Amino acid sequence: MQPGIKLNMLVVCQDEEYLKSIEYKLAEALSEKTNISYISDYECLKIYNTQPKDIDILLIEEELYKEVISRQNCKSVYLLLEDQNKVERQESIGNNNVVYKYSSIRVIIDKIDGNLLQHTKNVSNANTKIVSVYSPIGGSGKTTVAVGLANQLGMKGYKVLYISTEALSDFRFILNETEYMPEQMGYKCSTQEEKAAEELLMHVKKSGFEFLLPWKRMLPAYGIKPQQLMKIATYIQKKNIYDHIVVELSSEIQEEKLNFLNESDRVVLVTKQDKKSVEKLKQFMTNVVEWNGMGLIVCNFYENEKENFLVGEQDILRYTVCEYVEKMMEEPQLQRMADMHVLEKTAVAVS
Repeated sequence: MQPGIKLNMLVVCQDEEYLKSIEYKLAEALSEKTNISYISDYECLKIYNTQPKDIDILLIEEELYKEVISRQNCKSVYLLLEDQNKVERQESIGNNNVVYKYSSIRVIIDKIDGNLLQHTKNVSNANTKIVSVYSPIGGSGKTTVAVGLANQLGMKGYKVLYISTEALSDFRFILNETEYMPEQMGYKCSTQEEKAAEELLMHVKKSGFEFLLPWKRMLPAYGIKPQQLMKIATYIQKKNIYDHIVVELSSEIQEEKLNFLNESDRVVLVTKQDKKSVEKLKQFMTNVVEWNGMGLIVCNFYENEKENFLVGEQDILRYTVCEYVEKMMEEPQLQRMADMHVLEKTAVAVS
């Protein structure tokens, strides 16, 4: 590519929520080298196709491929596929012009043209992002959402650390984890947060993502307060060794917790669809100052046959319901959730 000349890139996808989730990130990564256009409406696509254009890079859904390729001069074409297994099968026979739709932006750009990342190699890790997962509603499955989100981010190639600030480390059951944090770390966390942040990183395990080992006893038994673990998360953030730190926050409302939410880069609010849960979420949202980072909502334990009280509340809730996670008949297992692509949309939205 000649200096000063930008490539023309066209992204065609009828999933408007998906385009919203990647538009800013693509612009942030590629604005110096590309002019990017987006089309989500089929009628707009037909109008666009009335005049032939030179397109350097076309990123398009498979079902719309023929609509564009027959009318436009496209140099490089990449098909957006929702089935990851299909992508892997195509790649195994040498077809590298397929892209898994829910890959990270870094992976998508690298697949299209690694040279485009010349000035933006560290886009995803320019600054470690803190993703807070919170719910004012007890029993909403917040731990499952937080762990599942960390796992999905890890599957997309991001380096992720999960930290639970819950008094009881119940996430170990989801991960089938039997090892515990050394007892002596409890005292350090309660008195020397910055020093503890250094040593805690020696006690992480990996299961598609990294996580601090669970505590054998409840946090109060060590004299640890949730806000101390929040401080530890910010100390680790400053080291900039992760793309994302997913922090699960307990449901109690505290000033330190609200401040932490305000300072987070992303906030994921977990709710259920019933009237009581939605009313609690509304009450929480209308009584707190809007935080600086991006916020979104995950509706957990969703049952299609039951009334959904989230419908019609979007103006009050302010944030998009990013994903509906259907209620599972069995206890959620991480691998099963991954196979079903649970929380994949949420991972795309926060990454």
